[in-house]
Amino acid sequence: MLDGLKKLAEGVALLVEVRALKTEVVGLREAVARIAAALERRNDHDYPTVMVARPGEPAVEVSYVNAEEQVELIDIELRLTAARGMPPTEEEILVEYERRHPQEGAE
Repeated sequence: MLDGLKKLAEGVALLVEVRALKTEVVGLREAVARIAAALERRNDHDYPTVMVARPGEPAVEVSYVNAEEQVELIDIELRLTAARGMPPTEEEILVEYERRHPQEGAE
């Protein structure tokens, strides 16, 4: 009977240890997910964003892109990023573009 109680106590101790390990693994997974989300938010300007229409919103179709304007906008973004040490907002990029091209925005 004493051997049976010892085995039962060992089994309970093992079960408690396994449950603690499982809780720790779940916590580590949540931490990794939070770190990954933070890194994605921090580096989201480095990668193109895939636009997905939300339910009820019309899909956006781009049929023409002026390559020269795109190059200039990228240049503005890179220069502002280098000058400030952080990526600019879309509004800051457009303000700089309008500063470079005042006649186009005055109409």
